[in-house]
Amino acid sequence: MLLKEFFKFIGKYLLGLLGILFISCTPIFFSSKEKVFVKFFNSIISIFQKLFHPDTWVILYHPPRTLQILEKSIQEFFWNNYLYSFKILVGSFIFALIIGLILAIITLLLPGKWSKFLFFLSEFTIAIPDLLYLFLFQMFIVWFYQHTDVLLMNIVYINGEKIYLAPIISLGLLPAILFYRMIVLLLKEELNKDYSQFAKSKGLTHTIVLLKHCMRNIVHSLFYQSKSVLWITLSSLVVIETVFMIPGVIQHFTANLDPFNNFLMLAMLFTPFYFLYYIMELLLFRNDTNSDTVREGNYVNLYFVDVKSDLNIKKIWHHIPHKFRSTLNFFKIHMQEKQFAIGFLFIFLILITSIVYPQLVDDPVKQIRYIHAADGSIKSTPPHPPSQELILGSDAYGYSILEKLIVGAKFTIVFSILIGFLRVFSGYFFGAIYTFFLPKMIRNVIKSIADGMQFLPLSLVAYLLLLPILMVDRASASEGMWMRITLEVIILTLLVLPMMVNIIGNDMLNLTRKEYIQSAKVLGASNYRILTKYITPNIFSRLIEQWGQHTIQTLYIFIHLGLFSLFLGGTIPQLGALGGPSISTTYEWSGLVASSRNSLMTGNYWQVLPSLFLFMLFILSIQGIVNSIIKRERY
Repeated sequence: MLLKEFFKFIGKYLLGLLGILFISCTPIFFSSKEKVFVKFFNSIISIFQKLFHPDTWVILYHPPRTLQILEKSIQEFFWNNYLYSFKILVGSFIFALIIGLILAIITLLLPGKWSKFLFFLSEFTIAIPDLLYLFLFQMFIVWFYQHTDVLLMNIVYINGEKIYLAPIISLGLLPAILFYRMIVLLLKEELNKDYSQFAKSKGLTHTIVLLKHCMRNIVHSLFYQSKSVLWITLSSLVVIETVFMIPGVIQHFTANLDPFNNFLMLAMLFTPFYFLYYIMELLLFRNDTNSDTVREGNYVNLYFVDVKSDLNIKKIWHHIPHKFRSTLNFFKIHMQEKQFAIGFLFIFLILITSIVYPQLVDDPVKQIRYIHAADGSIKSTPPHPPSQELILGSDAYGYSILEKLIVGAKFTIVFSILIGFLRVFSGYFFGAIYTFFLPKMIRNVIKSIADGMQFLPLSLVAYLLLLPILMVDRASASEGMWMRITLEVIILTLLVLPMMVNIIGNDMLNLTRKEYIQSAKVLGASNYRILTKYITPNIFSRLIEQWGQHTIQTLYIFIHLGLFSLFLGGTIPQLGALGGPSISTTYEWSGLVASSRNSLMTGNYWQVLPSLFLFMLFILSIQGIVNSIIKRERY
């Protein structure tokens, strides 16, 4: 039995490495125009050959702000750079778990009103982008130093002096809130179970029941749910290393996109967490003989209200907008909900303004190189601070930030919503195939791929695949813009397809085991009827929740890619002597994120904060829409 489990583990691990291998070589399809398949397979063969000669393993790396390519031995990279990133990552994950656990226990021990208030507050804070958390944290450190002359901690890597405290706290803030919500929801579910009520009836206090009984019963679910938090933390590491200028894995990964480099560093990120979770699973479940469904624990929804599976089928299905008349009725019903109305109107008004405004003016995004005072002298040069002429100031080239946000809003809003929808639709479509047509062996392969992807930073993989597509020169910036957008939409959709198929397919598979569906099969119901009349109504709220979650995740990816100057529709790099921020061809909101590092160093916060606040308001609007739909369908 142990030998079988070992070979199964090795097989899954090798399958994960094979996926990383293909991902590492895929950019060849976009960067080359001739013999792409030959170059692709030659790269795969080259990586295989190098793997059997460890003495040839080197990291190709060029230092920031230089064009010189250096070689660094794998040993030097491991001890000086990889372990630095790994310590920050693990430290922040542990920090987040401890803070989330403490806050969750405090919340559940407080009186009802305070407990509800704290949990409601977490719904707001979870909408704040990780980059905005980092900005506010660093601004507080600077403000505190200016007023007390006390530097709480170093906030930038300088002259080889490694920093740990600031990046660990910054990276752990958002995961801490996720852990907090996760633990609160799991503990609430346990407190409502019969054994908790029985224990209280026997005279045990609420505190004893919570800490002694409920806490140990959420370990399994918390273990599996923590994978999603780790996935988010890995992606946020991109932000931390970039803004703090830490010479870790991310900086070396983005410095030179050699296929072998790509494979080696992604494999080094994937391997320790894959082994760690496997060993912990063996320790936690060594005496368990129950099914995988039980092992995976209870699913909790971190971004929206809790979704129950025992929903009123007729009520939900009646409101699904599958026809035009039903769509109008759907909006009519949900516009009565305050959260839905506010969120929808905010998105709708910004979208309409973004579409109409460029049609009404000749120069939608004006450029002001100099602002003159009344006496004719030069008052300011780019980047201009907020003033009467420029309400939100300007970027480094004198372009109005307010007008860039207005013009670019339609691209950010439409395509983030579209990517979220395509992810859910493709997961639903292939999830049906997964449920009704695929054998158990193929389903296990898909599950293994989906599990392995949770140990890879999605933003880093997206950067690897999109870099050869989105970088353009000024002369060809307007050509092929829609093709670049289409490719980005497809790539960001396909990146999570195995995970979506696994999530939605397993939901469908579990429903097919219900007695009423088994009875329908006995009576001769077809797979199509079972899918449309029984399964879809039951998972409708889950699909809505997944759409909202993946729309928000797409916005996070846009922000992270913006740090690397990869913008939706294309990026015009600035390669001159001054090396200014790159320019977005569509003015989408993450285009302003590229100047975030310079904004921190110079104090020109107006260059990046408006776009981050708009991201936050958009996320809050999505949360409001999804929450109102789920609540109404639930009750």
